[in-house]
Amino acid sequence: MTSDPATPRLENQSLDKSWKTIDRLDWQLWALVLVLILVLGGGLLSMMFPTAFLMREGLVLNAPERVFYGLSVMLGLTLAYLAQRQATLRRIKRGLVTERQRWEDELAHNAFYDALTDLPNRNLLVDRLNKALSRTKRRKEVQFAVVLFDLDRFKWINDSMGHVFGDNVLKETARRLQRCLRAEDSAARLGGDEFAILLENTKNMGEIVHAVERIQKELSLPISLEGREVFTSASMGISLSSMGYEAAEDLLRDADTAMYRAKAQGTGQYVVFDAKMHEYAVSLLNLETELRRACERQEFVLHYQPIVWLHTGQVAGLEALVRWIHPERGCIPPGEFIPAAEASGLIIPMTRMLVQKVCQQAREWQEKCPESWPLSLSMHVPARYLTKE
Repeated sequence: MTSDPATPRLENQSLDKSWKTIDRLDWQLWALVLVLILVLGGGLLSMMFPTAFLMREGLVLNAPERVFYGLSVMLGLTLAYLAQRQATLRRIKRGLVTERQRWEDELAHNAFYDALTDLPNRNLLVDRLNKALSRTKRRKEVQFAVVLFDLDRFKWINDSMGHVFGDNVLKETARRLQRCLRAEDSAARLGGDEFAILLENTKNMGEIVHAVERIQKELSLPISLEGREVFTSASMGISLSSMGYEAAEDLLRDADTAMYRAKAQGTGQYVVFDAKMHEYAVSLLNLETELRRACERQEFVLHYQPIVWLHTGQVAGLEALVRWIHPERGCIPPGEFIPAAEASGLIIPMTRMLVQKVCQQAREWQEKCPESWPLSLSMHVPARYLTKE
């Protein structure tokens, strides 16, 4: 069932409209019956209850009394029918209200809980984080921590075992989380194999580290599913409320930054976020933006370093070295921008451009100084470029 917020409104409007239609038809029926009794009742009932019938029943009535008697009988029968109809309609209405309430409850649950693991989803987690931030502002001694993690090698599990097996691993991960958390803590699934934990009322860093290590130990235990046993671990990033956050999304952002720092250290690691990580992430983002512009503006130049035979002193070849001539910062060595280029994927178009430049330069030298050739010309090329090209 979808959790579209427009759906419950449409369902409620449809049920309300249906019930109003039933009520209107019911009152119209009442009015019609009373009109028939008053207008046609006398003539019809004189035929329905003739003198012979009444005499057989032991009643001797004149014409007006016979009409009155007939009207009373028909009115009683009509009231009995309408009373039964009202009871039936009340049962229908109670059923409709119950069904509508069930739909509303299910829609509300789907809006705030993950369909696969039944853990709170990102919406509910953000709401709980905002409430925790409000409590922290009122009472400075009340602190909490956010732990963000994903499962190491989960993509390999999904690709090799199938998505159904991967979903079962996620379900088992959710069950283990719920087992090793305190009653006041919360676990949520943010999507894919990414989970978050809200550790409430943390007294010190030691308590947080103890909780994280307990969770990591639980998640590192083997998972037995469908007759197979798989192992996984969790790389965790931790953000602390004591750093003075204003919004829940900032807590999640910094925990995510710390998580990727943990993944860079290896599997099954955890890292606590600090301000320097945010500064590094911002600078890396700015550097990536500047790298894209540098590729468009052809700001990369090649310096050629000679390779010399030691025993003869002759030049055996040249090695091409890339430098970035930044319009404001000047010459930037490759150690500063190559990691950012690899992380952003810009290393592929950058290498393609540089290889073309090296080939053009080699052709130009060969035409100008044919007596100096053959010379070797080399440059560093990333493995990703070779597999891509």
